[in-house]
Parts: sequence; C-alpha cells; structure tokens
Amino acid sequence: MKKIILIISILLLSLPVMTVQAQNEPLPKSFKQETKKKEKKRPELMTGGSLGLQFGTYTSVSLSPVIGIYPTDWLLVGTGLTYMYTKDNHYNQSLNVFGISPFIQGLLLDKRLMLYAGYEYVSYSFQYEDMWGEKYKEWRDTHALFLGPGYRQRLSDNMAVYGMLLFDVLNSPNSIYSNPLIRFGFIFDF
Repeated sequence: MKKIILIISILLLSLPVMTVQAQNEPLPKSFKQETKKKEKKRPELMTGGSLGLQFGTYTSVSLSPVIGIYPTDWLLVGTGLTYMYTKDNHYNQSLNVFGISPFIQGLLLDKRLMLYAGYEYVSYSFQYEDMWGEKYKEWRDTHALFLGPGYRQRLSDNMAVYGMLLFDVLNSPNSIYSNPLIRFGFIFDF
C-alpha cells in the first residue's frame, strides 16, 4: 500500500512540472487556432424588383426589375425598368407603360432604413373609345422625381424585402402616379 501512495504522490508532484514544459513548447500547426475573424465580404451587386397583378373589371399587370452596385457599405446606385399594362373594361380603356428609372439609396441603421431618390422617365400609349365608338391611341411621356424613406428587412444574408413611401416632387400633369406612392419589392445581393 505504501508503494501505491508513493507512486501517486510522485505523479501528482510531477504534474505542475509537465504543464510548465508543455506551455513553453509550440503547438503543431494542425492544433493552432486561427485568431483572425473571417471578414464578411461586402456585396457588390444587387438585383431584384417588384411584380404586381390585378384581374377583374380593372386589370393591371406590372413588372419592374432593378439592378445596382454598392460603391460603399452605405450607398446603392442602380437603375430599373418598368412595364405596366392596365385595362379598364368599364370605360373600354387600356394603357401600356414603358420606363427607365436610375436611382440612389442611402442605407442607414444596419442597412434597414433607406433614403431613396430616383428619377423616372415613362412613355405610355393610351387607347380609348369615345361615346360614338371611335377608337383613339395616343403616346405620352412623363417624368417623375421620387424622394422618400423606406425599410428593408433581411430574410437571409443575400435576400431582403423592402417597402418605400415615395413622393413625386415634380408632380407632372401627365403623370401616371399619384402621391404618395407605396412600393414593395425584393432584393438579392451578390
């Protein structure tokens, strides 16, 4: 029994010496932990847009794709296209809208709050029928300058949905928009 106590005592007394020696020896490369945090790559490109559908006596279909770049973490610059078709069966009128809209967005508060400024040029054909059954078709152009806030909610690292409350400060007489304009859409970052 005395031998077992002696062996255990020697082992216990030698443990502090072994740990001091182990602390001074370098670890093999396979055991080293990386101390640098992996930096999340800033997205450089964005695409997305919105889609609108309504059917019935008043039919409306709209498609608005967008593409943009992030020159900085807090700034998004891009452009969008617009196509919209509407038909009012009650008044026998239809409208085809084509447009382009360069924009800039400032992103604040962890990229959730957006400040939006965008110019939009649209050209549209307006078809209507007078009370005698005569059909007419006209082409019109209009300009809009939209300013307003928005909110972006991340769904994943690369996808988000957004909503914006925009005001057309030019308020052109031929405008197809009325103030305020509410827009919802989605974004994919690359």
